[in-house]
Order: sequence, then C-alpha cells, then structure tokens
Amino acid sequence: MTVADLAARLDIDWQQAARLIDPRRASKLTSLAAALGALNCQTQVSVYDPDLDSANPFEQAMLEDANDASSPAL
Repeated sequence: MTVADLAARLDIDWQQAARLIDPRRASKLTSLAAALGALNCQTQVSVYDPDLDSANPFEQAMLEDANDASSPAL
C-alpha cells in the first residue's frame, strides 16, 4: 500500500500519512490504531514487568487457595 492509499483510507493528507508510518517520528496510539484499523488489523496493548514473577500476585493467591482447598485436612 502506498502512502497515498493510506492517506485516502484515513481521509488525511499524504504528509500526515507519511509522518504516521515514519518510525523516527512519534505517533499517538489512537492515530496508529486508526491506521491499522484501515488495514483491517486490530491493536492490543499489554504491560509486562520483568521484575515480577510470571503469575501476578492475585493469580498467585488464587493458585495457593486452590492448592490449600485440594489438600486433605489433618
């Protein structure tokens, strides 16, 4: 797809479309999502903290509770 095609799909001028796809320029997430939506793509945002364990604290507590419930009482 050309910059002109993207500009036409997003109803913006070609200079805005060129700036949008330039990796050296900052773009708003809403603008990028609109551009990807015009290409029939979806966006997903996730947050990952490598300093935390693989399970978050709430999941960890739920796993511990489930393990305690399945253990026979002494």
